[in-house]
Amino acid sequence: MKHWYVVHTHANAEQKARAHLTRQGFDVYLPQYNRRISHARKVDWRPRPLFPRYLFVELDLDVDAWRAIHSTIGVQYMICRDERPAAIPEGIVDEIRSTENAAGRVSPGRRIDLNCGDVVQIT
Repeated sequence: MKHWYVVHTHANAEQKARAHLTRQGFDVYLPQYNRRISHARKVDWRPRPLFPRYLFVELDLDVDAWRAIHSTIGVQYMICRDERPAAIPEGIVDEIRSTENAAGRVSPGRRIDLNCGDVVQIT
């Protein structure tokens, strides 16, 4: 049975790890959001990983050759428990995917419209 597992990548190597894992035939999900980048009076929006250094891989541990993931370029290790990858709870990846827009980017937070003089409470 297939479950989603977490892969920890090298710094700034999420795209590289995704490409190499996909080339090996694994189903990979790297959630991204658009980040505002300002430089020299120029503003740009670029995709960035929602969880830096982490991505998700869908596997059936009894069928897939999951140990090959450890030696994949860009991958540092898989999150494991007792020497086997630890599955994340059902529905987590589906819930993240449900927040994606048409461009495939996740909205990391919901914006609340506030006006000058509005009363807010911080908890």
